[in-house]
Amino acid sequence: MLKNSKINNRILLLFVLSVISLLKANSQETIKGKIMDKEGNPVFAVNVILKSNFSPLTISDLDGKFEFQKNKINQKDTILFSCMGYNSVEKSYNELNSGKEIAITLKENEIALDEVTVLGKQSISKEFSVKELDRVSIYMAPASSGDPLRAITLLPYSTNTSESANPEIRGSSSDYSRVIVNNVPVYKPVRNSQLNGIGHFSLLNTDLIGNQLVYAGNPPLKFGNSTSGLVEVETIHRLETDSKLKFSSSLASVGLLYSQPLKEKTSFIQLYGNFQFSIGYTSLNRKNLDYIKDFRTYDVGLNYRQELSKKTNINIYSYAVKENYNADNVMYNFCSNMYSTAKRNFNIININYRYKNLYFSINNGTNFALTKFVFGNYNITQKDLQIYTSLDSKIYLNSNISLQGGVNHDHSKISFNNILPYYYYAMKETDLSYSFKNTERNNNIEAYLYGKINFNKGVIGFGLRKNAPTKKQDNYLSYQANVRLNMNDNHSMILSGGKYNGYNIPNYIIEDFSNVSSNQISLDYLYNKNNLNITASAYYRKDKQPVFYQETGGVTPTIIETYGVEFSLGYSFSKFNVNASYVYLFAEMNDGEKWFDADNRMKYIVKGSINYYNNKIFNASINFIARPGLYYTPITSSVFDEEANSNKPLFGTLFSNQYNSYSSVDLSINKIISWGKFKFTTFASLTNILNTSNREKATYNEDYSKRSYWLYQKRILYFGASIAL
Repeated sequence: MLKNSKINNRILLLFVLSVISLLKANSQETIKGKIMDKEGNPVFAVNVILKSNFSPLTISDLDGKFEFQKNKINQKDTILFSCMGYNSVEKSYNELNSGKEIAITLKENEIALDEVTVLGKQSISKEFSVKELDRVSIYMAPASSGDPLRAITLLPYSTNTSESANPEIRGSSSDYSRVIVNNVPVYKPVRNSQLNGIGHFSLLNTDLIGNQLVYAGNPPLKFGNSTSGLVEVETIHRLETDSKLKFSSSLASVGLLYSQPLKEKTSFIQLYGNFQFSIGYTSLNRKNLDYIKDFRTYDVGLNYRQELSKKTNINIYSYAVKENYNADNVMYNFCSNMYSTAKRNFNIININYRYKNLYFSINNGTNFALTKFVFGNYNITQKDLQIYTSLDSKIYLNSNISLQGGVNHDHSKISFNNILPYYYYAMKETDLSYSFKNTERNNNIEAYLYGKINFNKGVIGFGLRKNAPTKKQDNYLSYQANVRLNMNDNHSMILSGGKYNGYNIPNYIIEDFSNVSSNQISLDYLYNKNNLNITASAYYRKDKQPVFYQETGGVTPTIIETYGVEFSLGYSFSKFNVNASYVYLFAEMNDGEKWFDADNRMKYIVKGSINYYNNKIFNASINFIARPGLYYTPITSSVFDEEANSNKPLFGTLFSNQYNSYSSVDLSINKIISWGKFKFTTFASLTNILNTSNREKATYNEDYSKRSYWLYQKRILYFGASIAL
């Protein structure tokens, strides 16, 4: 009893000391002031930011007042006051440390700084993202080829194993990672997805992007139908350059971008078009691209923004593409020509309105797609229709508390008109086949609430999302909690956890909508000081989703558990930037009968890049990636099926074989030349410099007695140029 009393006294003493410490911290000197426009009206929701690392200090309240503790800054710091629609104002420590209330006057925006452009359209969940990219950083990212989704692939949390622009984050399939453009989901965000090389680009034009946030896990529940990583993209809010015309040409494409301001630079229209073709690309790289016969892609796009008033704006983003692809392909023991075509158009409309401290938005997206695929006795036609509508509102209750809520309706209709092999292993044009027609519909209606609370040393976030089930849909609730702790100007930690629900996107293999779910927890550490950046992460996730097993030819609900650890280091000096990262990934699956290791369990994923920046000479980047080969289920033998008139493969133990280790070294170089109003850029890239034979999938002879391998992309040379007028 005495022992328990001593313990209780110690706990009480510790509690009292903690309270005193908190009271002391809260009693520290503060810097406070009031922010007004040139007419003397208070300006609400002004971001007060430490300029050196853009960490938030506070936000002005409804009366334009702000206050933050003096110990958050030092004598060398500069404070940035930023709000969309106004010029930013910078104040030094000495200017603010007068002991009196500071008066800050903001003028209407005439010249926008890069950092203001980003902060003015800040996402409510931005503090819980692990990476933010703008247009310039995307172009400068190693191995990005100027593509916003490829810019992610060399980052440590990307576990992409397909050499494509598809976002594969922390061991998840790209089918469950979401790309959001202007608050609207864009499913299947890549074009030429059958192409292993140049065509593996996203549907997005980097010149139209304002900023891009990457959530490696625990996607913010202001968006739905995401159970894995999420990429949030916003198009630009104002033109940042006087150039109206940009012409580009490369070994495989020509493109044109036209930008025209309509009212200063906050209202504008952008038009662009591209044509991709294979003749130059495949001719120069014939030895390593002999499987490609031809590809042609035509795409056009529009980005239109109109400031209707100081409180209202409208944005329209529209894109259309037509693709043709002809190449050799192999499946099991059958190798033949594959031909695919695709037509697609998606449109995104956003209407935004602000009333005092309230922000309202209406977001609508439509997607129309027609895809055809012919390979052996496969003849697949798929039509996709998606209509997405959301009503969202955001309110700043005070400088520390903000809430966002709304409802959305995600309608999908997918129609199949397919001819498929009667026996999955008999794929010749003359083999038996059958016709299959089906239409699947899904109406996903959800409501959500997302909140954020700023406190002295960080931010707390929380989210709830509930569906209104229709027909055979499951009744579910998604929830999450996030804490970002900024220990000082250099050290931050993000702890996130939650449960997430959604639906798979059907294809010719999994042809119906099924509920998918994920339980996740992650811890991320970020260190940033001067030229040094360090990150470390640990995470766990448990997913439930439908999986197709080639061994049985069927789809089975499967539980997938993933454990991962990440570490990365970045350092800049002189004209160099060096990055290195290590990832450990373990994944196992349960098909309802047993547990077994997944195909993408990897003891290491090592990435590195050395970047050299010198605009007077050239910019260059050399990148490296190494990982173990993926696991696969071998075909050990076969029996001849007289009815199918083909050999039926007999599979060995699930995921018991492993491809050889994967490695690739890539080089990219560019030169920027300014001449008066003209800016001329040349670039070249050499992928897989060492011409390494990395195995992608196993192939077999007629009776499966011999095994060979289909390879990832080998050495490829690519170059081009652009000029801005």
